[in-house]
Amino acid sequence: EGGNQLEQLFGDRILKLANSFSTSIDIKTLDSLITESASFQKELKKTLAEGRDRLLEMNSFRPKKASELVELIKAEDQDLSLEHYMCRVFENFGIEMEDLAPRTYLLHPAQANKEAFPSIPDEGVSVTFDRKRALSREDVSFISWDHPMATGAVDMILSVGTGAASFGMLKGGETGVILEVMFVLETIGGAQIQVDRFLPNTPLRVVVDHEGNDVTDLYAIEELDKNLIPGRVDPLIDNETFAEVIIPNMISSAASFAEDLGAMEKLKGLHRMKAQLDHEVDRLKSLQKKNKNIRSEEIELALNEQKTLATLMNDAQVRLDSLQLIQKV
Repeated sequence: EGGNQLEQLFGDRILKLANSFSTSIDIKTLDSLITESASFQKELKKTLAEGRDRLLEMNSFRPKKASELVELIKAEDQDLSLEHYMCRVFENFGIEMEDLAPRTYLLHPAQANKEAFPSIPDEGVSVTFDRKRALSREDVSFISWDHPMATGAVDMILSVGTGAASFGMLKGGETGVILEVMFVLETIGGAQIQVDRFLPNTPLRVVVDHEGNDVTDLYAIEELDKNLIPGRVDPLIDNETFAEVIIPNMISSAASFAEDLGAMEKLKGLHRMKAQLDHEVDRLKSLQKKNKNIRSEEIELALNEQKTLATLMNDAQVRLDSLQLIQKV
């Protein structure tokens, strides 16, 4: 530890002594060198210990935390939600699935839907959702939430327009109409500095009545999912006043409420970012006082990252994602 500094300070003396050692043994010079280098190394070790990276120490091995993490990984491996989701996606896009073993399938793309999953070759591909099986079979791909096939499926579902607008009927209570609108607060760019650590794409749900009042708290998602029934929207849409005036006004009101929600999410993200990066900057400044290896450029980089993240989060936009018109009958 600290060998480079020891070499810089004592290297020439060690080399000179080593070259002359075979001809004349200078015990006094050798003892002096050993004493000085030992003393310096002791002080250097103390200095390095005081300037040790506190962040590294904070995240060093902790058995309890490690055990909890292992249990979370095991629970994630046993969770069937990804398998169920991907099976539904494959079925929807016409990908043939042949059972090979428990949680293991051979995928064949249908000729008409080859573009949906270009990663699946014509001869098919074997995939599994079982980590142990994947570790024992090199010819079987392991599918997890971060696998390109899974992330590509999610992106594909989100990018299609189908399902972005719907209609339902809600029985009970007063008659009327409400509009459930889903917005997404999203940042543009910032992938390199991982802005989503502090402000990920955030869904914002707003429900308004026909007068544009915010009634989100009166209609929980679970209530609507449980009680909505199919119906025909034609009678409402055929009403020109409703289609051309009331609905646009409802959407406009919902967008205004969503902007307020987005502003609150931005503030939360900025506070999270400031708390974490202020701690990082303070840590670097504290270390610099004890360890000259901490350069001023590192502190400057951390401050610049903070400014860039703040700009990206302040520039985040609220985007209309989907809506559902509900008629109360």
